[in-house]
Amino acid sequence: MVSQFMVELVGTKVVDGEAPPRILHFNPRIRGDYSGKPVIEMNSCYRMQWAQSHRCEGFASRPAEETVDAQLKCEKWIRDDDNKSEESKMKWWVKRLIGRSKDVHISWPYPFGEGKLFVLTLTAGLEGYHVNVDGRHVTSFPYRTGYTLEDATGLSINGDIDIESIFASSLPSSHPSFSPERYLEMSEQWRAPPLPTEPVELFIGILSAASHFAERMAVRKSWMMYTRKSSNIVARFFVALVNAELKREAEFFQDIVIVPFMDSYDLVVLKTIAIAEYGEWPEEAYPSYANGPGYVISSDIARYIVSEFDNQTLRKFNITRRPVEYRHDVRFYQAGCFDGYITAHYQSPQHMICLWRKLQSGSTHCCNVR
Repeated sequence: MVSQFMVELVGTKVVDGEAPPRILHFNPRIRGDYSGKPVIEMNSCYRMQWAQSHRCEGFASRPAEETVDAQLKCEKWIRDDDNKSEESKMKWWVKRLIGRSKDVHISWPYPFGEGKLFVLTLTAGLEGYHVNVDGRHVTSFPYRTGYTLEDATGLSINGDIDIESIFASSLPSSHPSFSPERYLEMSEQWRAPPLPTEPVELFIGILSAASHFAERMAVRKSWMMYTRKSSNIVARFFVALVNAELKREAEFFQDIVIVPFMDSYDLVVLKTIAIAEYGEWPEEAYPSYANGPGYVISSDIARYIVSEFDNQTLRKFNITRRPVEYRHDVRFYQAGCFDGYITAHYQSPQHMICLWRKLQSGSTHCCNVR
């Protein structure tokens, strides 16, 4: 049995068929959380991919933990497993009523309850959002990089809750319109140079969806700018499903290869094949291969493979009986980003630029958490 409700600040839908981004997701769970205890969870979501959640479980934030506008991220409340019997709790209240020489720190219960009225106040500070219930601070949530209050275009409230009234004040009278033109900055500095006449040392093919205008601009403004300064490196986006906006983008930036397929993630293999010339595998079955469209091979390995292929000895790789020991590094993370990453997934355009700036200073810290 689940008993919960959600309050969300939502942005404008980025892509048709996807839910709009959640600038702020506030989710109290009275019952039904995997911990078995009442919790409050806060998060943000972009392109239907959630970032790392911020959970309050009844424990106050540690003194060394960063605050939000001098407020704790989590306030303490009385948990069911607090080591106090009913008798000891009664004695505590009696001592409090008759007075004590020492300061008394009041412990409050979980701020929400089934059938219980409450007043929830959500405010935006300089560093993040703050939630008060019945006038008492409960939790604060730092702004996530790439998400601002101005991006919020709507308020969503749903779940096991009956709403009496909603008041809003000091909100922007209008919101920035969302369109590809917002990101397609027609500046010469982002245009790709003509293809070199001599062979290149490194070619980078980037699989991209037609609707991912903002992501391509983030790439152009980050690491791709260095490929434009080199005559030995070429980077190109591979995109399907031509539309008017994509055609204009391709004509201006000169860094898009349009492949003759319908745009679908299911066709990512066809996009990969379209990047390079290929030949038919001579055997009846394929050998084991890496799963994923990104491959990085040093030039000495590439020369060795070509040499062995010309000598007809490459087939020996396919008939070995030696067992293969597979190893995985958790830093190849596929569910988002964590500090020390080698790969990060599902990052917004703002996050991508932020990650690149941190890499420039030698840091592999994520931008979706403080």
